[in-house]
Amino acid sequence: MLRSSSYSVIVPGYLKLGIFGFNPTRIVASGPLGRVIISVRTPINFTHEKSRLRWSRLVGSNSRWELANRIQNNNLKKLFSNLFDRLGNPDKASFKLIGRGFRVMCSHKERQLHLEVGYTQKKVIPLPATVNVRVRNRYNFELTGIDSTRLRVLSFNIR
Repeated sequence: MLRSSSYSVIVPGYLKLGIFGFNPTRIVASGPLGRVIISVRTPINFTHEKSRLRWSRLVGSNSRWELANRIQNNNLKKLFSNLFDRLGNPDKASFKLIGRGFRVMCSHKERQLHLEVGYTQKKVIPLPATVNVRVRNRYNFELTGIDSTRLRVLSFNIR
């Protein structure tokens, strides 16, 4: 027996949402920190009503397929809610350099972070597109980004 299920996620007011195409469906979310495009290849009908993103999906005929589809729908729900949250409230990593001759500089045009570690070592670290840097002073800087895994990997490499 096939039945139709419905799932929804609240879209915050600071986001603009666009839905384009069908199989693959492209969902474009634009917020204060940037724009993200998600492509969904399964035949799901997405609708944007007021402040909710809704989708419906056919649920499988036996318990095995129903469980697999339920897991996939819940994964989509978690993905969208995390994405919408990150576009307004990014992850942050703060750094403070302690030592002699340490200095932090940033080149926003080239998207690079320049670290002077001691008097002789100079390191240039390229920044991914989803990570921004804010230099507070000579010793303190902060990384912000919507992709938490890339931010963690970058902060690990800097440390």
